Amino acid sequence: MRLSKDGNVIDSVESWFEFAPPKERERHWVDERSAKELAKAFCGSGTVAVPVELAALLNSNPELGQLEVIDAWPEHKIALDSYRGETRNADLAVLARGPKGNVAITIEAKADEPFAEIVRTRLEQSPEKSNVPARIEALARGLFGLRPAEIGELRYQLLHGAAASLIFAAEQQAAAAVFAVFEFCGPACSAENLRRNRQDLEKLVDLLGHRPATLDDCKLEGPFHVPGYRTIPAEIPLFIGKATRLVGQHS
Repeated sequence: MRLSKDGNVIDSVESWFEFAPPKERERHWVDERSAKELAKAFCGSGTVAVPVELAALLNSNPELGQLEVIDAWPEHKIALDSYRGETRNADLAVLARGPKGNVAITIEAKADEPFAEIVRTRLEQSPEKSNVPARIEALARGLFGLRPAEIGELRYQLLHGAAASLIFAAEQQAAAAVFAVFEFCGPACSAENLRRNRQDLEKLVDLLGHRPATLDDCKLEGPFHVPGYRTIPAEIPLFIGKATRLVGQHS
């Protein structure tokens, strides 16, 4: 497995912070929060390796079979469309090899913070002449074949995270896409917040599968086949799942 950023090799928590720091460097780079814990999960043992919890998730679906991670890129930018504005910033983008071909994976690292605001609120708060409404309309159509008003309760970060996984898979010419949430559960995490995040992720799976869903840790759900639209490919199957690592006093 190769871990790098812009050609720079990452082989420790320190080099991860040097070459791929979070957007708000000092505020987000603390123990028991997602940015630093993700680096520790991959590099904290002194050897770069896929964390056991994440490996169990990625190898849990028989449709994909056993996956071997080839490359991983922290803080990887993925353009959602041609509109001006911020791109999707995957906490970690991964390319793996499986029995049916390469699999492209994007990982969203979380402690107990929310997956941003819901789509309805994002639309209501968008300034005049913003590209956000057009972006949300395209993503809703490409992922679900629905209008923005029909996905108003979905968290915005989950909408563009799932879409970016498919876009990234198309860029990598991969046979499948995975959107994985890697949760870091420490003593400071709120049980209520963790429950909210689980329910929000299940809402995404509900919309993709057109049925109520209950997610199990370390189990990839799918394949889901999306309608596709513009940058979102219809021909690439999507898998969704969550892995949890206990940190701090819980570890």
